[in-house]
Amino acid sequence: MKIAILDPASGIAGDMFIGALVDNGLDKAGLERLPATLGLDQVGVRIADVQRSGVRCVKVDFDIPPQPH
Repeated sequence: MKIAILDPASGIAGDMFIGALVDNGLDKAGLERLPATLGLDQVGVRIADVQRSGVRCVKVDFDIPPQPH
């Protein structure tokens, strides 16, 4: 059994957390299918390997259509 301990003392951004999960084995294809599974057909998912300040990571972006206020 694998166990992960998450202790973000100052908080954590959702996109960073999902990127870390993808980088550690979360199924990319499953994540890309998730909006359609939830009936959110206009929502897109972009997953990319990026480098920030010399650190390689996975960045996850959700493309959400404009919402009325």
